[in-house]
Amino acid sequence: MVALRTLLVGLLVSACAASGPTVPKDPRVRGKQALDQGRIADAVRALEINAKQRPGDPAGSRLLAIAYTRKGDYASAIKTWEAALEKAPKDADGWRRYGHVRYAMGHYDRASQAYRKSLSLGLTDVQVDVRLAESQIALRKPKQALLWIESRLKKHKPSAAMHVARGRALRALSHPHEAIKAYREAVRIAPKDPTAFIEMGKIYEVLDFPARAVKVYSKAIKLQPEHSETLTRLGRVLIQTGRTVDALPILTRAARVQPDSVAIHNNLGVAYNAAGLPEEAITAFQVGLKLDERQPALHSNIAESYYKQGDFKAAEEHLRRSLALSPERPVVFMALRRVVLVQVVLNVRCEAGKTPPADTVRAALDARWKVEGWQPRSYRDELQAVLADREALHLMDKAMQGCGGK
Repeated sequence: MVALRTLLVGLLVSACAASGPTVPKDPRVRGKQALDQGRIADAVRALEINAKQRPGDPAGSRLLAIAYTRKGDYASAIKTWEAALEKAPKDADGWRRYGHVRYAMGHYDRASQAYRKSLSLGLTDVQVDVRLAESQIALRKPKQALLWIESRLKKHKPSAAMHVARGRALRALSHPHEAIKAYREAVRIAPKDPTAFIEMGKIYEVLDFPARAVKVYSKAIKLQPEHSETLTRLGRVLIQTGRTVDALPILTRAARVQPDSVAIHNNLGVAYNAAGLPEEAITAFQVGLKLDERQPALHSNIAESYYKQGDFKAAEEHLRRSLALSPERPVVFMALRRVVLVQVVLNVRCEAGKTPPADTVRAALDARWKVEGWQPRSYRDELQAVLADREALHLMDKAMQGCGGK
C-alpha cells in the first residue's frame, strides 16, 4: 500500500511539473491576469497588444487605463480613459477613476467634472465626495466646497474623511477654530487615523500655539511613525520652541524616511546649527545642496555654519550665491556685509602683525565698500553687530592668533 501511494504521488508531481503554468493566449485575459497579480509592466504590454488587435474594445481600454494609472503614466491613462469613456459614457466607476487621475495631475477642474459625472450616474463613494470638495478648495472655492461637504454629511453616514474635508474648507475660509472642531469630530470617529491630528497641528502653527502643535503632531507620529511630513513639521516646531535636542532625532528619522527631501535636510541642518554643531549642520546642508543647489535658504543657512566655524570665506561665497538666487533678502544682505567686514578687519590685522590704528581699518573698509558699490561708511550697524556677538569676537581672536601676533 505504501509503495503504491508513493508511486501515485510521484506520478502526480511529475505530471504537474511537466504541464507548467498555463499562459492565456488572449492578450486581454493575459493583461488582466498580470494586473490582478501586480505585474504592472506585463499588464501594460499585454493590454497594448490587445488595443492594437481590438481597436475600440471598451473592456480592454478600461483595463489598459487602470494599468497606466498603476504604473504612474498619468498622461497615457488620461488619454486611454477618455477613449474608453467615449465608448462607455455611463461607466460611473470609470468616471471616478478618471477623476482620480486628473486629481493626481492637479487638474482640479477636470477632476471635479469627472466626479460629478460619476455621482450623477448613481455612484456612492465617500472618497469622491471628499475629493470633489478638496478640488474646490484647490480651485480657491472653499465656500462651494463647504456647502458641498455639508450637503453630503446630511445625506450619508458621517465619516472622518468628510469632517477633515470640512475642516480644510473652514480653514481656507479663515475659520480656524471651527476647523479644529471639525478635526476633533474626525478624531472621535476615527481615533487611529493621523490625518486630523496633522491638520490640527498645521492650524496651531498658524495660530502660534507651538505647544499644542507639538502635542497633536506627536499623536500623529505614534499612529504613523514613518510619515515624513509630520516628522518634519514636528521637528521644525521643536526648533522654534528651543527644544533642539528633541528635534534632532525626529528630523534624522525624517531624513531616513525621505532622503530626497531638500526641506528635511535643510531643517536638520538648522537643528544642528541651533544645537551648536556646525560641522554636522554643514553635512546636512551639503546633502540638500546636492539635491537642489538653487535653494537660496540652503546657501544662507550653510553660510551661518561656516561662519560659526570661522570659515568666513566659505560663508561669503554661499551668502553671495543665496543673494544671486533671491536678491530681495535684507537679512542675508546684512549677513554678507558682516562677513565682509570681519574679513577686512582680519586681513588688515594680519598684514600689520599687530593691532592696527582705527584709521587704517576704516580706510580699508571704505575701499572695500566702494568696490562692492555699497554706501560709504554704512558699516556702523555691522560693526555693532560684530561687537555684540561674543562668538564672532572669539572666532576673530582665534583667526588673529593663526596669522601671528596678539
